[in-house]
This record gives sequence, structure tokens and C-alpha cells, in this order.
Amino acid sequence: MRSRSKVSIVLFILLALFLAVPTAGGIMFFTSGDKMMLFVLIVGSLDILLLAPTLFLTHYTLTDKALQVRCSFLFRADIPYRCIRRVSDSRDISLAPALSADRIEIAYRIAGGDGKVLISPKDKDAFAKELCRRAETRFETLGDAWERKRREALAAQSADARTEKK
Repeated sequence: MRSRSKVSIVLFILLALFLAVPTAGGIMFFTSGDKMMLFVLIVGSLDILLLAPTLFLTHYTLTDKALQVRCSFLFRADIPYRCIRRVSDSRDISLAPALSADRIEIAYRIAGGDGKVLISPKDKDAFAKELCRRAETRFETLGDAWERKRREALAAQSADARTEKK
């Protein structure tokens, strides 16, 4: 199963602005000869070369043995299903190979330690369901995640209280 990334309208507008700036800089350079506009044109063109492929080359693939995450030439990850610890709903907007704020957080443990990756497949529910089936885990909603974090905080507080009594 393969899914392209869902693209939020905000990201699309930002990319359009990144396209508009070098275009305006190029027009101003060629009409006025202003050297600063040449700099704007060059820097803006580099932005486009880095960002535009991200829109078209961000996708997630469920293979026989692993989840493959690809984000242009910037990010590649192969996460074996046996290493996946948790699949949960997320609204985390940190930098990730996800082009929307409607995300899935995948927590995993590989020999090098714990990690997480945020993805935003187009059909989030179907992708999460199939991923959970292959990884033999369950999908954690935002409410479930909040409750888990609350329990962990309470457990940490009670552990601190026990060590203070000693």
C-alpha cells in the first residue's frame, strides 16, 4: 500500500509565496538591473529547487516487512513493523516528512534507540488501520494519547514521592 502525503492549504500558500518572490525579483532585475534583485532571484530559485520536489516526492509505502517513509531527497526511513511500538493520532507541527498538520505519529525502537516519525497520508484512517494490522498494534487517538501521558505523569510523581519518603 502506498500513499502520497496530504498537503495542507497553508503549506500550499507558503509555497506559492516562495514562487512569487523569485519571480518578482527576476522581473525587477531584468527591468531595472538592480543587483539586489539578482540575489533575490538566485536565493528564491534555490528555495524552489528544494521545496517543490517535496510536494511531489513525499510518500509512504507499506511493504511486506517495513514502513518506508520518503520525503524528496531530504528524508528516507525504513521502519520494520516489529520495531513499531505505538501508532497514534497527532497534531504535532514539528518539522517532519508530513505536509499537513493532520498527522500520524509512529514511535519505534531500533538498535540505536527510540525514535518517532510524523507522517500525513492522504487517507489517514485506512493507512493507519493497515499499518496497525501489519505492526500488530492498535491506533491511539488524541484522547488516548492524552490519557496515557496523564498516567505517565502521575506514575512519575508517585515514584518521586516514594523516593522523597526514603
